[in-house]
Amino acid sequence: MRLGILGTMVWDRIHARHGRTEPVEEWGGISYALAAAVSAAPPGTTEVRPLSSELTGPAYDALNYNITAGNPVYAPTPMRGLLDIQPCAQTQAADESALPFWKDFKNMLWARAAGDMQILYFYPLQPGFYLTDQHAVSLGLVNPKQPDVALPAEQRLGKCVPWLDKLTTGTVNVTYQDEQGADRQAKVLPVGYHAGWPDLPPLLTVGETVYERSKAGISGVATQLAVARIYELASAVEKAAPSASRSQAIRTVLLLVAPMMPHLAEEAWAAMAPGEGLVALAPWPEVDPALLVEDEVTVAVQVKGKLRDTLTVAKGTAKEELEALALASEKVQRALDGADVKKVIVVPDRLVNLVA
Repeated sequence: MRLGILGTMVWDRIHARHGRTEPVEEWGGISYALAAAVSAAPPGTTEVRPLSSELTGPAYDALNYNITAGNPVYAPTPMRGLLDIQPCAQTQAADESALPFWKDFKNMLWARAAGDMQILYFYPLQPGFYLTDQHAVSLGLVNPKQPDVALPAEQRLGKCVPWLDKLTTGTVNVTYQDEQGADRQAKVLPVGYHAGWPDLPPLLTVGETVYERSKAGISGVATQLAVARIYELASAVEKAAPSASRSQAIRTVLLLVAPMMPHLAEEAWAAMAPGEGLVALAPWPEVDPALLVEDEVTVAVQVKGKLRDTLTVAKGTAKEELEALALASEKVQRALDGADVKKVIVVPDRLVNLVA
């Protein structure tokens, strides 16, 4: 199917007809016509070939966005729609070591502090996206056994490539790993973000997301789990004797509380680590998976459905041993008051329930 030259892509500020929602900035113009043409044609019969790439109209400075610190950093539309489905590991901050970024295990970037930052986006190729063979080779989309031969178009689908790397102005150099694991240099158009805290920030109660259970990032404000874990760490640090590991643990506490209590954390960081800059810009603590394995568990002991004692035992303790330990407890014996135990229900690593 050949449509010839349809027009140009433009960056639009689109207002909803009913006026009840905020305007959206995204690609407009030819992008609507292309979307309609591709969706109407049979699969595999359309191909989009850009004749040239130029950023005209709004200045490069227009690709800056205001975002809220402590939240994920989303790509501009329509690229966001692609990255929500398939994030690209090559996407990176322009200077991740110096800016308040944090990347989670899903390759989602987060603004964990206020500041100005730039992101270099990569996106997955889709059906109908056109690359010359020469361009594909330069990006590492090649046959592993023939590094000078580009992959066929159908095998390039889903491969991540730099965003608007062929623009003649505004791009910056980026180093990334290609599909073969080799380091490559390319150009990419950076997107700027200004992250700031709201005037009245909400209490950030991070769910099962921070540090040892990094699953969704700082804005998983569903539970008090992270806060409770930080309290546990702080309590253990307070009881520990002075040592190098205790000092390191104190640094970790300050890094973990910084997103929730930034002002207090900065004051404490300045006192503990003078000359090391802001805690908001310090590297996030690294996780040691070996330390996450719990070798002890707390087992609740109930008598007639009421909690009477708890047992701290090795994880995986046998049912028979848990039953014996529960029956030997003085608190349990007082609760039984001489009554015979008719039934014992044992849930390994969790519960012993005595029915008298």
